[in-house]
Amino acid sequence: MKPSEYIKKGWCQNSFAALADGTATHTRDPKASAWCAVAAIMVSVMFTRPHAEWVGKSFAEVQNSIINSLCEHLKLTALSPLQWNDAPERTQEEVVAALEAIGY
Repeated sequence: MKPSEYIKKGWCQNSFAALADGTATHTRDPKASAWCAVAAIMVSVMFTRPHAEWVGKSFAEVQNSIINSLCEHLKLTALSPLQWNDAPERTQEEVVAALEAIGY
């Protein structure tokens, strides 16, 4: 699944992932039902079949490449993608749109 598809299933703020009741959990928890933008990228890279452009690259290289693309798209300079995701005014729809805009 693409990161945007994880976010469509469920989105959270102020933690990498959350259970259905909103309790924070770790990114790879099989019971997780919501993810922040960065965690959605992480689980997507971990559990998705590699794209052609990923061949020969490490998990960290692929993850960082996607995060860098997101930062460039959002023109983030002072904010990290986590801070952007966790901004009180941020919406799930904005996160989905940003990920889809970079092809993820």
